[in-house]
Amino acid sequence: LQRAQARLSGFHLRDYWWRLLDFFEASRARRVVLYAGASLLVTGLVAWNLAYPWWARRNAIHIAQQWLEAGQLRNAAEAAQRAAQLAPDRPEPWQIASELARLGRQYDQALQYARRAADLAPDDFPIALTLAISAFNAGQPAEAAALLNRLPAAEVAASPEALRLRGELARRELRFTEARTAFEAALKLEGGKAINEVPLGLILLRSTIPTERQHGLELLAHWTGDREWGPTA
Repeated sequence: LQRAQARLSGFHLRDYWWRLLDFFEASRARRVVLYAGASLLVTGLVAWNLAYPWWARRNAIHIAQQWLEAGQLRNAAEAAQRAAQLAPDRPEPWQIASELARLGRQYDQALQYARRAADLAPDDFPIALTLAISAFNAGQPAEAAALLNRLPAAEVAASPEALRLRGELARRELRFTEARTAFEAALKLEGGKAINEVPLGLILLRSTIPTERQHGLELLAHWTGDREWGPTA
């Protein structure tokens, strides 16, 4: 105990500090290693503080999107909530939340989330189109038409979703020629899907030309067995 006490009483931090300085002073290579290590440490700390929040936000958004694509809506909702907490200034979490609300037939909530996403990315065409579609689903066709009319005409003409929205708006206002043109354009762009052929078939049924009515019946008959579109067809 006396020897231990003697060692402790003889311990002086400055002595070890000077020995450390002498150790590096004796060799240039040691100093280079010291400076390089310190630089790497500082760089790593700065990169971690800057890169990790960005990575965490991006990863949270990616996970939410994957859950949504896999149809795991509960997990997608939890991941989207976390993504919104980590990245409230990014439109993606609000887009996912809007899609989840739409799938749950909560159209007013979907519209609210879509507006939040559009506010964060006002120049993004898909986000703006989603807002217009959400307004239509929420029973606000006038707002949907106004939003659609503000979108670039060239991009609307190249988007099946935008053309279908234009067709539905025209069909509800009994402008059947315009609706037919929009649905036919969507069909050309996207091919023979129920979401394109069934609305077009409904329009063709109103035609006074027998061949067009027959074509409408053929389109509808093709989808009578579909789980989603069968009853309408």
